[in-house]
Amino acid sequence: MTFRTSKALEAEIERRRELIEKSFGGGLMNRPAYERWMGDIEAQGKEGLAWLREREAVIDASGYHDASDQTDEAFTEARAAFQAVMELRCETIEEVRAKAACIIRVYKRLGVTIDGDDLVACMSSLCEED
Repeated sequence: MTFRTSKALEAEIERRRELIEKSFGGGLMNRPAYERWMGDIEAQGKEGLAWLREREAVIDASGYHDASDQTDEAFTEARAAFQAVMELRCETIEEVRAKAACIIRVYKRLGVTIDGDDLVACMSSLCEED
């Protein structure tokens, strides 16, 4: 199994310990087998946890989580602002031009082609039709 966090690995180690305890308690394994299994889990778990915690420390130190959170917040705000622009009803040709310019800027910054449906929605807002 692949574990992405030390917390996930800790949970799996605990789960396996419980299974071994249950097997031993139910008489499905003798003392030497129990000790060997528990020793293996302890050694492998210790090594795996050390490796994962080292990687987690590097990721935390890099500021990745903070940067990712800030990116998510900025994207949410930008999407809400763009949606507000799209819902805005235009009353003058100048407002239609400003709205169309906003749509074009957003699409260019995203590196995508301009969606004709969005421009139609922009133009139809002038005449109050959907």
